[in-house]
Amino acid sequence: MWYFRYPRSQDFVEAEYFIARQASAMRKEGVLTTKMIEEMLLQKGIVTSEQQRRTEEIKKQLQLNAPKRILTLFESEQVVIERLLIEILSGTRLVLFNEEDYFKEEIKFPLAYEELHRYTQLISNHTVSSLESQLEAQKIKFLLSRCVRDVLTGFVVWSSVKDLDRLDLSIYRDLEVRFFKFLRGFPQKIIRRIAQSSEWTSRWMVATKTGSPLFEGPIIDWNVNQLSLGYWSMFYENLGQDPEAPTGDRLKDDEYVDSWLISQRNKRETNRVSGPVGNPYQKQMGTPEIEHKVQFRR
Repeated sequence: MWYFRYPRSQDFVEAEYFIARQASAMRKEGVLTTKMIEEMLLQKGIVTSEQQRRTEEIKKQLQLNAPKRILTLFESEQVVIERLLIEILSGTRLVLFNEEDYFKEEIKFPLAYEELHRYTQLISNHTVSSLESQLEAQKIKFLLSRCVRDVLTGFVVWSSVKDLDRLDLSIYRDLEVRFFKFLRGFPQKIIRRIAQSSEWTSRWMVATKTGSPLFEGPIIDWNVNQLSLGYWSMFYENLGQDPEAPTGDRLKDDEYVDSWLISQRNKRETNRVSGPVGNPYQKQMGTPEIEHKVQFRR
């Protein structure tokens, strides 16, 4: 049985060196970059400057009007939190683990998103063999060679990228998709619930009071879930210090809490003449986008 181990900072560094060597060879072979391909599509009339302008406009609209996210749990909240917290603390996941057994997040995008999606899909279909796309594929393959481990021994299952190349393509694709989900981390709605749970808050309080580490290893090696959980834990701790802040069931309503923060920000802007007033948890409104160290395009 195998499990994924979250990449360490050293893994990411070595992955960059690995693809740097590949990039040099690909450029000599004349592999086109994404920008070159997009310029060719524009010259051939496959895409238009108006489509590009409209795409940028929609992206700005989506930034102002975040899509609605609906979270459905398939087990009790306590069971889900306990199971996912194990993964967050260990930074590992069994390869055969399925998120869909525990929760599902449905994202309802504005109608304008469909136009953006069609354009993005058109570009993706033509840039699948671009220099950047091939390097991203090689990067994730390198990380897989480092991060797929045997449950019993803890050793890597494949000692090199060449060993992965011998896998049946369908098996590799399934492994790649599962690994990508693991790297992406849990939805922010899940992390926010964990941050407010008794299973986690007791650990958070003890660690912050005693200076004990929250997770194994240095902060530079924390995964996206660990960073996110640390952020939201501090957020709710600071929120609890405001006597006017939401409490009880209101506190568990992410949309209500985010709206309350926005209203507080608007009040501060209105009363700016009286001097700057703020709290750490109000510096960033809404859901924080915690980016992964390596960007994988899909």
